[in-house]
Amino acid sequence: MSDGAPTFSRFTDGGWYKHNGRIKMSNHTSASTTFYTYKRILGIVFFVFSFLAIISLKTVKTYAYYETDFGRAVPKALNVSFTDNLTRGYEYEKKVYQFTTTTAGGFEIEFKNPRQNDSGDYWEVILYDSEYDRIDEFYIAGNREVTYSTVYGLPAGTYYIVVNSTGGYSVRSADYFTIRAIFFEASNWETEFNDKFTSADEINTNTTYCGTTYDGANYEKDYYIFNLNKPGYIRFSMTHSPKGNTNSVYKYTIYNVEYDIIYSDYTKGNYGYFASPNIGLGAGSYYVKICSANDYSAVSTDTYEFEVGYVANDNWEREFNDGFNSATPVFLEQSYSGSCLDGYKYDPDYYRFTVTSWGAYRIAVDTPKMGSASSYWKACLYNSSYGEMDSFSIQGNYSRTTRDYNLAPGTYYLCLQSYSAYSALSTANYSFKIGRKQSPSSLTVTKEKTKYYKGDSVSTSDIKVIAKFTDGSTQDVTAASIITNGVNTAITGTYKIAVSYEGKSATVTVRVVERSLQKGDKAAVKVGKTTFTYKLTDSGSVMLYTVSSGKNNLVKMTVPDTVKLKNKTYKVTAIGSNAFKNCYGMNSLTIGKNVKSIGTSAFNGCKKLKVITVNTSKLTKNSVSGSLKGSYVKTVKTARSNVSRYKKIFTKSNTKSRNKLSVKKK
Repeated sequence: MSDGAPTFSRFTDGGWYKHNGRIKMSNHTSASTTFYTYKRILGIVFFVFSFLAIISLKTVKTYAYYETDFGRAVPKALNVSFTDNLTRGYEYEKKVYQFTTTTAGGFEIEFKNPRQNDSGDYWEVILYDSEYDRIDEFYIAGNREVTYSTVYGLPAGTYYIVVNSTGGYSVRSADYFTIRAIFFEASNWETEFNDKFTSADEINTNTTYCGTTYDGANYEKDYYIFNLNKPGYIRFSMTHSPKGNTNSVYKYTIYNVEYDIIYSDYTKGNYGYFASPNIGLGAGSYYVKICSANDYSAVSTDTYEFEVGYVANDNWEREFNDGFNSATPVFLEQSYSGSCLDGYKYDPDYYRFTVTSWGAYRIAVDTPKMGSASSYWKACLYNSSYGEMDSFSIQGNYSRTTRDYNLAPGTYYLCLQSYSAYSALSTANYSFKIGRKQSPSSLTVTKEKTKYYKGDSVSTSDIKVIAKFTDGSTQDVTAASIITNGVNTAITGTYKIAVSYEGKSATVTVRVVERSLQKGDKAAVKVGKTTFTYKLTDSGSVMLYTVSSGKNNLVKMTVPDTVKLKNKTYKVTAIGSNAFKNCYGMNSLTIGKNVKSIGTSAFNGCKKLKVITVNTSKLTKNSVSGSLKGSYVKTVKTARSNVSRYKKIFTKSNTKSRNKLSVKKK
């Protein structure tokens, strides 16, 4: 061939040739070559379809077996025990049982089994719903004979219990077990699966509901949704059994419809009851989420109860009002209430109000007394540009705090918040009113306690001051009043406590009196140069207790029928033991008509006292026993009517007298 002629060469598999050094595809191939190419393509297609078929068959087989498991479920009655076994437990044989409820309620599984040799897991129990979705599972330890599941809240429907061996050789065919599906009807029980916002249980306010976070260690959540037709405030409360420690058990969270957190807190194991502060909300729907506090609060598998308490109130703050743009609108001359939910986190509450004319205005904030003078709240006033005009603290020892301002027409903001990070008591409710400052026309002062005894201290904490204004309205201005206490309790008499408020004054009257005797109290009476002490024995009677001073001056003595002590008259009904002891100069004694008893050794050592005159007829043998012990009395004179009886009781042996006694008419 010449160098300029074209050259051709064919590959052995046909279809390709080389022309002038370039490889090209031929438009003509041999039949053998075409068959070989098609064979390769068909082989690849067959392999792909075979592979897909195997996967599909495997999937179908697995699903069929799964369906077959539930398809062969044995129907069982609720609340009735039955016994069964796993005949091939070592091969992971399953037993499936079907239960049907016609109403919503609580569902619990009771599993009884023979005790094994160790604490390992022997049986596995799984609960499914009608869609074959697993609700929960639990294991049966060999060292327990009875095991209970948690209580599940279930809606009406069909459910399955699957029992399986936990290991190839853990259960023998001779190990019979007993199962009881316990069900109780309850319209206020949570229903599974309420574990997200979109499947939340609908609940009513002011109604108690129950539930369990049965998978507490995995943060199983229960969601609830409630609706408020009107603005107001809610108070979330929750109860569960105490756990004996201070660890967190449950976490509860309040959300709005955008799933923003409004409030969240934890329950503690050392308490059984928890309640949130009052939370102001507008009309609308809200969510409650309850879950285990953490991975290890497994005790949250217990049953809990909760209630969303609700009170409709147009004048309660509405969350979120924690900034200028979300401030709750308020009107002058109306009272509003709220609470700083996270007081220890400086939760602020903003309010917006409008002033239409120049004038003097007053902001009055009412708060509960906290028992100390520390600052608990802080109030700030802002103008329409958010510039701070004033701020003041609210102390715990005042129930009302006021501030006065001269305001021009415009928009203003009031912010109330916790004073510091640790004034957590600011979660208590507050109320406030913004209005025109008015001058009082009069004051009314009241005091709970107006009678005091000598020596008492006078408190002004029970004084209440009400101011009446020119428009006829009234206001409690106790905290803002100036109270002057001019009472001297060392001297009996009538005193006035003065009160003043913004140029007006008023008084309240109190009396200081002698303190009346109480049972057992003693009081002294001086007669001449001798002082006698009396002791109150009951509400209307006293005992001549002793001669406390001036014994040497006592010659003739009469025990009176009555005595006046601290402006009250009492009957003298007794003479105390040793009352006249060592009154050496006393030579005459007359006993009054009301005396009922004479104490032991009443006249001990009275050497000159030989005769006593008894005007009372109320003495008995027991009431004069030992009365003349140590005395020198020889004669008792009394009325004729008493002589015969007194001869029997005024004896030497009964009175322990040193002398033989004679009783004569006086």
